[in-house]
Amino acid sequence: MQPAAAAPSASPAAARSQLQPMQQTAAASAAQQASARAAAAKARRLSAAGASAGAGSGTANDSQTAAGKAAAGIGAAGAQATGGAAAPADFSGLWVKDAARSDSRGYEAMLDVLGLSSMQKMTARLIEGIEIQQTASKFIVNFVTVVPFFKVTEEVPLNGGSTQQRRRDLRQGRQTAAARSVSSPEQQGVLVEMSWGAPLEGSLTELYSLLPDGCLAVAAETRVGPQQAKAVTVYRRSAGSRDALLADSRRRNGSMADVLRKQQDQR
Repeated sequence: MQPAAAAPSASPAAARSQLQPMQQTAAASAAQQASARAAAAKARRLSAAGASAGAGSGTANDSQTAAGKAAAGIGAAGAQATGGAAAPADFSGLWVKDAARSDSRGYEAMLDVLGLSSMQKMTARLIEGIEIQQTASKFIVNFVTVVPFFKVTEEVPLNGGSTQQRRRDLRQGRQTAAARSVSSPEQQGVLVEMSWGAPLEGSLTELYSLLPDGCLAVAAETRVGPQQAKAVTVYRRSAGSRDALLADSRRRNGSMADVLRKQQDQR
């Protein structure tokens, strides 16, 4: 048996040709690692900046902070809902206003934009809650308040058509209203849109959304001419009755005569 012949040695040019692909692969890997390190560093800087901004906002108005969290909750609920085609939420029931979590400053700004009188503003502040009836074709909102002359119930077509109804500010004329279910990262729930003509021609939109804790958030925006204002009002679902809610309001606020007297004292 003859010994195997030795393999011929590779030339310098051939050796360099074999090394080039390995060098290119190593260079690409190094570039990817450098890019990953840069992305991680950027993420750390953004995280630190967010923490700093959060610490600096500690002196903000409590109601505005709570309203901001509520608005963030609306967005989070909408983002989660996009993961699947869920049925629209049913908001039917009695809801009690959570003043501590609501944007009282924004609410007052909305009353100013609407040009309400002192008496009308007092009436708006005394709204203790809302009672909602929701069907496949209707969205009905009744405002719960001890003020005897403010009896407002708005019945709006849901997902089809619009209606003419008495203006919420009780001024002369009618408002056009419609409601539709919405499901997007920005909006999740039922969106009610209203508009009216003179006097004080304007519009109002209200987005009804459930927060992660089961509370109801109503994000409202009103426009009259060049003026606009926004506010988020938060409500807790009530296990009690409408009559019990009104009785509690009377205990806290007194009679209408007491309320009017307080209003006069504040002028």
